[in-house]
Amino acid sequence: MQQFDLVVAGGGVAGCSLALALAQQTQLKIAIVEKQPETEYRIEQASATQADVSDARVVALAEQSWEFLKSLGVAESLRQIVTPIDHIHVSDRGHLGQCELSSAEYNVPALGYVCGLSPLLHKLEQELKEAKVTWLRPDSVKTLQQKESQILIETEHEQLETKLLVVAEGGESDTRKKLGFVTQQKQYQQVALVTNIRANKPHHGTAYERFTQDGPLALLPLGERDYSVVWSLKAGEQEDLLSMTDADFLVELQEAFGYRAGIFEQCSQRQSFPLKLVTMPNTVGHRCALVGNAVHTIHPIAGQGLNLGLRDIDELVKQIVNHSADDIGRFELLNAYQQARLADQKRVVSMTDGLVSVFSNQHIPFVIGRNLGLFAMQFLTSLKRPLARQAMGQISNR
Repeated sequence: MQQFDLVVAGGGVAGCSLALALAQQTQLKIAIVEKQPETEYRIEQASATQADVSDARVVALAEQSWEFLKSLGVAESLRQIVTPIDHIHVSDRGHLGQCELSSAEYNVPALGYVCGLSPLLHKLEQELKEAKVTWLRPDSVKTLQQKESQILIETEHEQLETKLLVVAEGGESDTRKKLGFVTQQKQYQQVALVTNIRANKPHHGTAYERFTQDGPLALLPLGERDYSVVWSLKAGEQEDLLSMTDADFLVELQEAFGYRAGIFEQCSQRQSFPLKLVTMPNTVGHRCALVGNAVHTIHPIAGQGLNLGLRDIDELVKQIVNHSADDIGRFELLNAYQQARLADQKRVVSMTDGLVSVFSNQHIPFVIGRNLGLFAMQFLTSLKRPLARQAMGQISNR
């Protein structure tokens, strides 16, 4: 039986970030259990800024998240393939309300950064190899027993013993279910269609959030004149859009968004996934804790999912580092982590869920109210500042 101080279930961005931060700051013996085998990837050939890529998965990193990645030593090597967000334009389709944010207003290098998910994960994996973290892949947690002073884990191929198990497997985590955590779910009856597109003019670092009749339509800048598209639609409406030719799809997208970003000329493969809200009444248990999407799966309306998860990880790392000489699986430590994260998690969940309700509602009072709100934010700095702080991942209790 292999013995560890910490076992992380899930080797995605969340799990890798947690393991790397702790490996750099402690002498803990750490293992990652990941279902997927390692894939070959050359970061210098990363094409996440090209509209013809097959992998349309990108992440919008808030300025605070970028600082966290800098602390891990991975940001600089990604700089050549990330796109800074210098401006954010928010508008309501068919109405006059709009609001703009710029990095210059708040004296920051950027409001955020757009990065391909694959190159980000690859770089984290490379750093973990140097940190000598043990990888168990492809593998998964089969059974577990929560003992008083440790957790016994049986994977498909190994038997492990650990003081603390952290679940970072995402919103559909099997390990979370095995631990008995209860989820609270809300179905939005929407799906997100994602793709990359190319426009006929440069974006100059501008991200767009345009609220349409069916849901929000986000364009995140990539490269010089490409965008990552996240288009929220009523469930079922994605089928026709997925089966269309590229040319016909671009016509539909242009009609929904308008011409502020130019003429859309090219798109990549389209994918879709259902949208729902998943939250947890408890995020820690006996010698176990949840981070990232395993804690909260939220609507992509404001691009807050990964950023919220990285703040979870940052807090858990601080708690463990401060008590790494002690038993890192003890209840007092895990409870301190849960309490420290509660306010931020509730605030972001409430904010994103509220935006979905307000901007998907086409009743006249709601339309008038939200457009007046956008107008007010545009011209009153005191009202716009909270939106900017949210975009940059800044929270008031830090």
